[in-house]
Amino acid sequence: MNQIENLRIVGPRRTTAAMAETSASLRWSDGWRGGLLGRTTFDRGFDAGAILAALDAFDADAAVLIDPASVLIDPATLDALVAQLNGLPDQMYAFAPGAVGSGAMILRRAAVEELARTNRGPGSLLTYHPDRPGHDPIAKSFAIAVPPRVARSSVRLTADSTRQLRKLSLVQADTAEAAVNALETLRTLDDMPRDVTLELTTRRATKPMTSILSVREVVRPDLTLDTARLIFDQLGAVDDIRLTLAGVGDPLMNANAIAIIDAARSAGIRAIHVETDLLPDDPTTLETLAASEIDILSFHLPAAHIVTYTKVMGVNRMNDVLENVKRFMLARAVRNSGVPILVPTFVKCEANLGEMEAWYDQWIRAVGTAVITGPSDFSGRIEYAGVATMHASRRQPCRRLASRMTILCDGTIASCEEDVLGEQSCGAADNISRAWSDGLSMLRSLHAEHRWDESELCKSCEMWDRP
Repeated sequence: MNQIENLRIVGPRRTTAAMAETSASLRWSDGWRGGLLGRTTFDRGFDAGAILAALDAFDADAAVLIDPASVLIDPATLDALVAQLNGLPDQMYAFAPGAVGSGAMILRRAAVEELARTNRGPGSLLTYHPDRPGHDPIAKSFAIAVPPRVARSSVRLTADSTRQLRKLSLVQADTAEAAVNALETLRTLDDMPRDVTLELTTRRATKPMTSILSVREVVRPDLTLDTARLIFDQLGAVDDIRLTLAGVGDPLMNANAIAIIDAARSAGIRAIHVETDLLPDDPTTLETLAASEIDILSFHLPAAHIVTYTKVMGVNRMNDVLENVKRFMLARAVRNSGVPILVPTFVKCEANLGEMEAWYDQWIRAVGTAVITGPSDFSGRIEYAGVATMHASRRQPCRRLASRMTILCDGTIASCEEDVLGEQSCGAADNISRAWSDGLSMLRSLHAEHRWDESELCKSCEMWDRP
């Protein structure tokens, strides 16, 4: 049969609220699962109604979900997936985990009908929820066995950006494992960073024990709109750049914060994350943010109780944060949208460890997602507030030097997020490309040669193995 006869067109392209949430989540996820809101790579473009219509049209009893950008997917994986489900007549789905672009999922009609009825995506079958406890599905019989390196890798085998097309063009591989191995050992530096953290101000309404502000004042001029536009003109040419507005201060304390976000979008930057204490001077900013075209609004709430919040954050304003959460969610609901995704963030410390598990389940139920992260001591600039360091026993070169950049609000390009005082400047915002390729080259060379002790900051850093 001619392949075109197998196409099922269900109507003009449309974007549902669930699809918008999924797209926002997956722009910030590098693994096949673990995305915000429990999204997995199998959720991309998922429309239960359209799939049921296709099943009817072709008189089929199951559908295979494949990211259309998965140009290196192995047909043998798909054959194994179908065989796995056929061998489990009582099972409603099966999946092949692995690096993004190497896996797929198969759903029986009954599973699609249930997801349609409950308005959920396939990722909900594979991720943790406190009201649906269970063992990790990756260890179940309906999960295809794949090499551990493929299952755990954060490299991408999808042709969905200029960066990805260039990387895949350098890879010669006939299996997902070979492709993952090749990409993980690739030493070619990208033309521009994948992730950029841009500081808008050093001012903040709190003084967390996990911040440099807990021990000293940091004063830099706020980022101006003109400088922001200069930066975005350079970053906007990169089709997969991810921009985080964060840094020493709270970006919402910059009077031009909303205008800066608008400028980023106008420059073509699609993936934007704002990290905040959710304590703006003007609460109406929250309504504007709820209508903005950002993917994520994450806010610091490292406690379940006021006393703990006050101890960790240095101010007694937990109730203000909760009121602002309500304000934001109400404004977003008026638009009938789940984007921007609201992400409560818990920095795990000795001071709040006892509240962590209850906090996590509470916020998963309340907003659908929650993030737990660890603190930093910024290379010994503050006392470490964490429970224990989590890095590997043997030090390796810092992985972030090949993918991330930090720009301070005075236009200085710092060596990384740990360089909160700008002590290791590698350039200025007027030439990001030069700072990326040349300004950081010496530091990359030191790490490649295991000579990080020659850098005053790097030799004391405990964050070198973060992805």
